[in-house]
Amino acid sequence: MPQFRYTAYDTNQQTFSGEIAAETVREAVEALESEGYTLLSIEQADAKLPSAMLTGDEASLDRTPPLDTAFEKLFTHSELLIPAFTAYCSELPVGKSRQELEQVIHLLSHNELTRAIASFDSLANVWAPLLSAAAVHDDGELVLAEYFRRTEERHQVRQRRWLFLAYPIFLLLLAMALIVAMSFIVIPTFQAIFQEFGLSLPGPTLLVITVAESIRNGWLLLIVLVLAMLVVLGFFAARTLPHSLREWFSARLLGRGTQLTVTGQLARHVADLHEAGLPLAEAVRQAAGTIRHAAISQTASLLAHQIALGDYMIPRAVGNTLTHSLTHAVSSDMKPRSRIQLLRELSRSYADQTADRLYWTKGIVFGPLAILVVGATVGFTVLALFLPLVRLIEGLSG
Repeated sequence: MPQFRYTAYDTNQQTFSGEIAAETVREAVEALESEGYTLLSIEQADAKLPSAMLTGDEASLDRTPPLDTAFEKLFTHSELLIPAFTAYCSELPVGKSRQELEQVIHLLSHNELTRAIASFDSLANVWAPLLSAAAVHDDGELVLAEYFRRTEERHQVRQRRWLFLAYPIFLLLLAMALIVAMSFIVIPTFQAIFQEFGLSLPGPTLLVITVAESIRNGWLLLIVLVLAMLVVLGFFAARTLPHSLREWFSARLLGRGTQLTVTGQLARHVADLHEAGLPLAEAVRQAAGTIRHAAISQTASLLAHQIALGDYMIPRAVGNTLTHSLTHAVSSDMKPRSRIQLLRELSRSYADQTADRLYWTKGIVFGPLAILVVGATVGFTVLALFLPLVRLIEGLSG
């Protein structure tokens, strides 16, 4: 009886590996899930399946890697791509996108095909749409136009996310500017009046004056600066954390938005690679390697293995991690062109859903909250400054 090697979550959500004997992979999956395990990956324990057992996409995986063929075709356009990419790269702001494009330009200009293939996982955001464009068009200029069109869609989605937060951030900065201006201009004037009349100051007024003196002396601004530096350092330190911890924090802060973002990226890469000529199973497997979300990457790898075996029974782990729409798009029987179009539409849909969730959870909440903070800050300061004057007027009139 065949032996299958697997990796799964147990009932305590701990990862473990083992082997199980079953007639088919379907029976192995059903046996493991009946024990309450959440399957992450499964493969036949033998080093390689006999040729007679290979079907469909898996048979093509056993021959020359399709990814190599796609890269070879792309490199035939390198002379035209390099000048255009160099000019485009010079216009990009300093950041991750520019660094990735610079690495691609270096590999193209030095004709380093082997290193380019090895860098696919880390530079997939550039390579995947390029490979797809090169497969669709034989003209190098059309390859460039197609690449720029696809990357522009991704940049627009990213800009939408930041625009939702721009307004509340602006209001919070405005509140800080008002506090600093009042601390240097308005509050000292009132403080001089209070001292001239020898007024007894209530608690709110003393608080406002104390904060204003701290700002003028630089102590409060120093504290804010230190906190800002700690936030920046924490942001960079978070990049060194294991992916599992980063996923846990991301899931707690962004919730389903994280799954939609990563799943949309997966759908886009599968569509690009499938259009570039990779069989479906290989396209899903390669795209899974580009995902930095461990659970989704492992689940996509499991799905690719199921497709390669010609077994389209979807394990429970797939349905719990990937969206049902994406699972349907890669596991249903349809023409390649229809599948590619569906995957692209899903990627756009997930991007829109993520932006909408960000708008409702961040823009809608933080906007009014920022206005409330500005209004409350200014209102409390004005009220605190006029309280002693009201008491003075009441004393004079009495």
